[in-house]
Amino acid sequence: MNKNISPVEMKRIKVSMELAEAIKNVLMKRNITRTQFAKMMGQDKKVISVWLSGTYNFNLGTLYEIVDRLGLM
Repeated sequence: MNKNISPVEMKRIKVSMELAEAIKNVLMKRNITRTQFAKMMGQDKKVISVWLSGTYNFNLGTLYEIVDRLGLM
């Protein structure tokens, strides 16, 4: 663990990685490819790759769109 990273930042990183993993799991269970997901979201595949890398700092609007487009709520 890097001592220069605050506990709050470590938590944010952990949550971002967990969100990315959860999205990947939904896509896999529904047999949705990254290309299909990109089209669903109106995004380039490169953006989807960043989202699914676990390093993206999701904002509420992006999370809402993902949940809505995947029909999770």
